[in-house]
Amino acid sequence: MSKRKKINDENNPITKYDYERLSSSEKKYVSKYNLYEIWHDVSEWTPFQTKEILKLRIEQVNDFAPKLFRTYDLPKKFNKLVAPTVTRELITHYNPMNFQSLPKLTEKLACHLYQIMNVKQKEERNPEAPVDAFASFLFDTLDFGMGGLLFRPKPKQVMQYRDVEIVAIPDFGVRQFNNTDIFLLLEESKPHGIKAGFDHQVMGQLFVFAWAKYEITGKDVDLFSIVLSGTYVIFYYVNFDKSYMKKIKEDKIPEEKDSIIVYKSLRYDFLEEAERREILSILFSIKEKLLTR
Repeated sequence: MSKRKKINDENNPITKYDYERLSSSEKKYVSKYNLYEIWHDVSEWTPFQTKEILKLRIEQVNDFAPKLFRTYDLPKKFNKLVAPTVTRELITHYNPMNFQSLPKLTEKLACHLYQIMNVKQKEERNPEAPVDAFASFLFDTLDFGMGGLLFRPKPKQVMQYRDVEIVAIPDFGVRQFNNTDIFLLLEESKPHGIKAGFDHQVMGQLFVFAWAKYEITGKDVDLFSIVLSGTYVIFYYVNFDKSYMKKIKEDKIPEEKDSIIVYKSLRYDFLEEAERREILSILFSIKEKLLTR
């Protein structure tokens, strides 16, 4: 009984060492708010970690790019990706014969989206594979892997706080040459929507990667993130004020007045011609902003 009481004591969260020594049955009695495993992996974060403790809050904005950073006109060379004549129906019922007169880059886009839409979740051993391939194709085509930017899969960042090792591993990341990651990409295989829980995971990833940069510079940190769930896209942007980070470093829990706003775009769909242009314009503008830092 004493062991269970200790595990459930919310004023004394257990350490990583103590947690790993528990048996499977004992781990069930760990308080959900102090469970080392939940704090350890940001993919398990809930409003308790993001909203109640860290005072991070989501604010959706209609005009994501113009409101938050300078926008750039999409160069004509990317019109093959915009593909204004390629409809949802043409993609979902993809047939290579229908693309013979269109640019190869346009067909590649359609082919990637078609594969995402035709994944049979229960039958596929790796249903995220088509989304992985599409993300790589998209960011490579938009030149996120050159000119001083490095695009890479599974960047890992670790934050040590007290006895807790907090780990964030987005599916992809973009970093500046000789610098830390500044753009995080989280993706999901499901082509039919974006679950609400992504907000907390994204905020957790942004917080951990921002902390790593703050530790180096001691300055404000701004970061971008994107959720790519099937053919759907949502953008995020946040600026972590150095005074907020200083409080964390000094082991102080942020107050409501310290709240950090994580801006969130509307949900866009690559299958819709008009929304496809908006997605590409935002991505291109983000890339240009990263290159001018």
